[in-house]
Amino acid sequence: MSTKIMRRGQIWLYNSDPTIGDEIGKTRPAIIVNNDEIGTLRLKIVVPITSWNDAFSGVVWMVKIEHSAENSLSKRSAADTFQVRSVFSIFNSYENSLTISTPTSAD
Repeated sequence: MSTKIMRRGQIWLYNSDPTIGDEIGKTRPAIIVNNDEIGTLRLKIVVPITSWNDAFSGVVWMVKIEHSAENSLSKRSAADTFQVRSVFSIFNSYENSLTISTPTSAD
């Protein structure tokens, strides 16, 4: 696998196992949210993505993401910001360079 630079706003697959208790598990997409210029460690702060459920409508930490050609998600999804974590072992990206939004310098 070729080395790709991981940037804020991109969606990558990561393996969240092992988990404890109610932590979100399995291999799933996640959005990188940390600033690209921060840190010397090979860690990324990510927010996992899960399938959208209409019950999430009133849950403020579940951010709806519509599937599109830009993000290549296969269905309506949700970024579960309550499950944010720092990870090292992100291992695979989607085929295209995927971006949820383009961060600005004010972010």
